[in-house]
Amino acid sequence: MGGCSLHFEFPTFKVIDLEDATGVFERTGNPFALLVAAHQVALATKGDTSSRYAQRFGLVRRLYRGGLDRRQLVDLFRLIEALTRLPEELELRFRQELATFERTEAMMTTESIPSFIEVKAKEAGRQEGRQEGRAEGLEQAILDALEARFGAVPEEIRSKLRGLTDPERLRQAHRLAITAPGLQQFLVEV
Repeated sequence: MGGCSLHFEFPTFKVIDLEDATGVFERTGNPFALLVAAHQVALATKGDTSSRYAQRFGLVRRLYRGGLDRRQLVDLFRLIEALTRLPEELELRFRQELATFERTEAMMTTESIPSFIEVKAKEAGRQEGRQEGRAEGLEQAILDALEARFGAVPEEIRSKLRGLTDPERLRQAHRLAITAPGLQQFLVEV
């Protein structure tokens, strides 16, 4: 505008072009060098899970010996893990080998990095919580429909609804709450 211009140049970098990224990490302690190395491992081992397993373990060994504080170590570990994903059975084996390595190196405890099993258990817990939340929401929708149509809902019906856990049966009960001619008919058919 008005004859002005701005020219900005910056160096570009291709991850694949950095030679000896792990060596750079060991010499400088720069955590980004280790992340570049993890990305290189991911690219180089596409489709070769056993090689990826071995190379990931080498990266983690260097990470533990890199003199980083606990928070940096855990964060970098998670990033390396995300970049170098393994199938479940290899992930379990990796965690077991990692636990052995941690005990022998005496650098950290396994409590600092969640195990694969803990991660899976948390995911399952979240899923279960979502399902319970949906069931509770549907149960409340059924009660609301019944109260709107018939007034107060007896404890017998409330108790029966609390016993329903199957999502399909809850959906059927919801449809029935909207269409049943009376509370007694609803109770019989639920």
